[in-house]
Amino acid sequence: MNIGANIVALRKKNNITQEALASQMGVTAAAVSKWENNGTFPDLLMLCALADFFQVTTDELLGRNVKPICIAVASDSQALANQVQALAQRYGCRVGHLIWGDLNDALEAIRKDDEVTHLLCSFDKPIPEAEMPKIPNVQLIEAHCDNAPEEALAIFEMFLQHLPQRR
Repeated sequence: MNIGANIVALRKKNNITQEALASQMGVTAAAVSKWENNGTFPDLLMLCALADFFQVTTDELLGRNVKPICIAVASDSQALANQVQALAQRYGCRVGHLIWGDLNDALEAIRKDDEVTHLLCSFDKPIPEAEMPKIPNVQLIEAHCDNAPEEALAIFEMFLQHLPQRR
């Protein structure tokens, strides 16, 4: 958790000086500087005020679960994709979006969006070694089962159970 670095990044992203942020928050520029250098931390009410000001969640300000998880489901079944999304939400994953289609569609979408972490789930067929993504923002979950989608969903759920707490 690096609140200071997050405040700096948000302040710079919004082209705001320490003085301007201090004025908006009703504190001194020295207080903002101390937050940014991790000399002190904003109290709970100030943390909420900062989150509101920057239009982020307090979790994002604290550096918890900054990036949503996006799920790429290599399956042509929208119903299966919806079940995957429901499972992810049940386990506290903030699902940014859900991609479903064949493996090529999933890989193409992942390559276009490197701002988030993707879970790539192949339900319809095993992913050939040559097609394994060499993309840093992907976690591969090969939950292929020949018999039934329920087995593949159970494998996916086991993966979710072992993710660090997301909320």
